Amino acid sequence: MQIYSGGYVENTGQITSLNRVGIYLYNNGYVTNSGTITANYAGIYSRNGSYAHTYIRNSGHIISTTKAGVYLKVSGQVGNSGIINGAAAGVFIATGKLTNNLPGTITGATGIYLKASNMTNQGVVDGTAGSGIYLKGLGNVFNSGSGRVIGSSYGVGLGASNSYLGNSGTVTGATGLGLRNGGSVVNSGTITGLTANGIYEATGSASITNKVGGKILGNTDGIRLTTSGNVTNLGLVRGSLDSGILLAGGGSVVNSGSITGVYQGIHLKTIAGYIKNTGLVESTGTIFSYVNGGITYASKLFGVQISNGGTLVNAAGGTIASGLTGVYTSGASTIVNAGTIFGTNADAVDMTGGGTLVVDPTATFIGTVTGGGTANLELSGTSTATLSGIGTQFINFATIKVDTGTAWTLSGNNTINAGQTLNDFGLLTVNGTFTDNGMVNADPSTIVFTGPVVGTGTIDIFAGSNVIFEGPVGSGITINFIDATGTLTEADPAGFAGTITGAAGTVIVACFVEGTRILTPRGEIAVEKLREGDLVITRAGEDKPIKWIGTRSIDLRRHVKPEAAQPIRIAQGALAEAVPNRDLLLSPDHALYLDGYLVPAKALVNRMSITQLNRPRVKYFHIELDEHAVIFAEGTAVETYLETGNRGCFENAGKPMVLHPDFSAVDFQAMREAQSCAPFLDDSGILVSRIRAKILDRAYATAPRQAANR
Repeated sequence: MQIYSGGYVENTGQITSLNRVGIYLYNNGYVTNSGTITANYAGIYSRNGSYAHTYIRNSGHIISTTKAGVYLKVSGQVGNSGIINGAAAGVFIATGKLTNNLPGTITGATGIYLKASNMTNQGVVDGTAGSGIYLKGLGNVFNSGSGRVIGSSYGVGLGASNSYLGNSGTVTGATGLGLRNGGSVVNSGTITGLTANGIYEATGSASITNKVGGKILGNTDGIRLTTSGNVTNLGLVRGSLDSGILLAGGGSVVNSGSITGVYQGIHLKTIAGYIKNTGLVESTGTIFSYVNGGITYASKLFGVQISNGGTLVNAAGGTIASGLTGVYTSGASTIVNAGTIFGTNADAVDMTGGGTLVVDPTATFIGTVTGGGTANLELSGTSTATLSGIGTQFINFATIKVDTGTAWTLSGNNTINAGQTLNDFGLLTVNGTFTDNGMVNADPSTIVFTGPVVGTGTIDIFAGSNVIFEGPVGSGITINFIDATGTLTEADPAGFAGTITGAAGTVIVACFVEGTRILTPRGEIAVEKLREGDLVITRAGEDKPIKWIGTRSIDLRRHVKPEAAQPIRIAQGALAEAVPNRDLLLSPDHALYLDGYLVPAKALVNRMSITQLNRPRVKYFHIELDEHAVIFAEGTAVETYLETGNRGCFENAGKPMVLHPDFSAVDFQAMREAQSCAPFLDDSGILVSRIRAKILDRAYATAPRQAANR
């Protein structure tokens, strides 16, 4: 039957053409079929039809034994709720529109072939020897929730960069979706590759979004992009035999769903790419080994593998997991972790190719983290955080950096090896034993070492930086002042055996050193935590408020009389059993209460248990009450500050400061004797000699024990 220039055909019976075409539309025309149309070449063929004036509506059965059930060579529209069968294609449309409604079925070697068209499927499309649906050029394919597309090769094939698939139904093929030259995909249904990939891109640059509830399942890779592309996953992507997602030519993956593969959850293979994860990325394979040529090879299972550089951001809440290695890089890469990365039987992270690992305060690593000898470890974030295992869990990093504005604590025992550098630009607290065999830079920053510092390395103090040692420092450690505005605080001078070099920075040895305990009604409180108004307990048993706390830093290298200000060390147990209960440092004229008298520390020097230290710079603290009194520091009775006209020696006195303070000036001495809370002895006379002799006798008697205590 032929229609040459428009017209309308309605078939409710049977049309059969054994030679060529069942219904031939030469230009335009309308066909409604609820019967059966059978032909050799095409059940319905439109040669020159236009989109607006060529329309095929089928609720019956259209059959072609050699070509297409419906063949629109130029343009037109097809609406199907029946059955269309074609040997080569169920439906062929050059440009136009196809709607396959329930319970419509379209089958052919290629179920539907579209050159540049749009289609919607609610029924079944089956490509028995090729693709279920193939869209060659510009156009859109919408497969709704009830829609099923089945292909022998591809469930759906898209041939152009401006082609689109929106799927909320099911798409199944040897490869679920094939992208010949890129294209765009939004999936909330299921795309399955039965023998190959869930989605495969040959060339171009694809954009793939897998929405919540969406599944992309491959027998080999879940998604394999050969050139490049961008994947956003909120659902499930799974590769049953290989990778969840493979980006062979770069691109990006943003995941808040689940991505699983046997060998890799995600693999950036050839060109650098970008990964951001807030969901789960997992390698689920079983560890095995095999022998080839006498060499045993272990299976390579990686949650994420970056083969030639790229960026991975595992955000808070994200998990990357593997039966072997969580993240493996063989090209210079950047990894940012605020979530969880773990390798069950090997490394959490292996950065063989170098790069930077940025650790956020919320990060968790289960397994060894190795930098491969060239990578950098960076501690970042805006909240306080704790990390442990530098040198044991975190190994082979060239540098370790603490970012500006951060506050990190290294807990447990940590080690900087030879050739490694720790650069602190923030606030770093190091607990436990710290072994420095490399280089530590405070530039500019504050580093507090609360435990022992040992090793053979160097600590450089740059301009404006503070380094505080609360524990002992080994003899192999060198502290190097790069700039004179740096500050070193020794809270345990007796345990300090390091070497100080470089510029004339400030070395603080406080009268009551940081950590020294002052007796208060609340118990013994570290002096650095005391404030004006706080109560202290006097020797008389009274609670007295602190009126003022004086401070003064002194450059003893420029002092005209340095011995007048060099600190005196009273060793632990020097005065009696556990008195002091740890080393106590005082200025030369700071008095101790002994045998009912106030005796200046300088008068007790015996070069054994009481010595004068030689420091380039010192900083003193002093406590003043409303009246002169005796208080307890480290269990030792010592005087409070007495105003004898020397307040100007302190930098916070609110008056002109004495340039080179001399705490032993004669006029000071007379005022002291007149106003002291107890009789004051100078550094001469028989009473002082007797006290000094008694202390010296004790020093000889207890020398072995005192040495052991230090």
